[in-house]
Amino acid sequence: MEACKMLSTSIMVTDYCTLNCKLCLAYIPYLRDRKRLSLAEAKIVFYNYFSMVDHVDKFSITGGEPFTNTELVDILLELLKYRSRISEIIIITNGTIKLPDEFLEVASKERKLKVIVNNYGSISKFAGENRELLGKHGITNILYDDSNRYDWIDCRDHSLKNKIESEIKAQAASCVFFQGKKYLINHGKLYTCTRSWYRIENNLIPYSKEDYIKLTEKDFDVEKSREKLLNLMARKYSTSCAYCSGRTEKSILYPAAEQLTKGD
Repeated sequence: MEACKMLSTSIMVTDYCTLNCKLCLAYIPYLRDRKRLSLAEAKIVFYNYFSMVDHVDKFSITGGEPFTNTELVDILLELLKYRSRISEIIIITNGTIKLPDEFLEVASKERKLKVIVNNYGSISKFAGENRELLGKHGITNILYDDSNRYDWIDCRDHSLKNKIESEIKAQAASCVFFQGKKYLINHGKLYTCTRSWYRIENNLIPYSKEDYIKLTEKDFDVEKSREKLLNLMARKYSTSCAYCSGRTEKSILYPAAEQLTKGD
């Protein structure tokens, strides 16, 4: 079979978060049915993903806030069984939860692991302390704050924006998410990005089974799934691109982590 190498895949280990960000690219405040990834589900997802994918440069654990999932450390340990197939493992946290000792102990033993700590000001009350803990344990980490963080974009409008193929291709070609091949796993399926996941899962756009790969199939067909993924990766755009403005040089930018209020 043809080798399958991916640039980036993220897995949402929870739809729950300690924040309520208006422009969350995972749409956490707008989800009707929230779930947490269990260890049992993670074992199936990782096994099938790495049966299909030979190597991934970056594999990220995200959410929601990953540390709201009480099985996070066990899920991380399960992922580390595939460390030889991953160049870098990243965990992204919003600085609202103090990093648990159990996690620090496991993370300190894994050189491929990096923790990204977001500091959104007063709401990220443990950002500074977490960085100190990570440094004390010799864990690679990066702090994102107002000095080095990208501003956010608004992807809440799911109306049709690009009607003909040339427009859709142009949108995808200019989107850093699509060109970065930042694939997403959530609720047992692999999607081209978080926007595609949200729109498909909530029936906001027309789609087919060719737009995602179900990793929790009982009779997971590795060969067919690999072929399907290679086709997805070779496509110049996804179905969701027709309904998206993505992140381009023309994007209107907004301050990070603005919280929803009752009036929104």
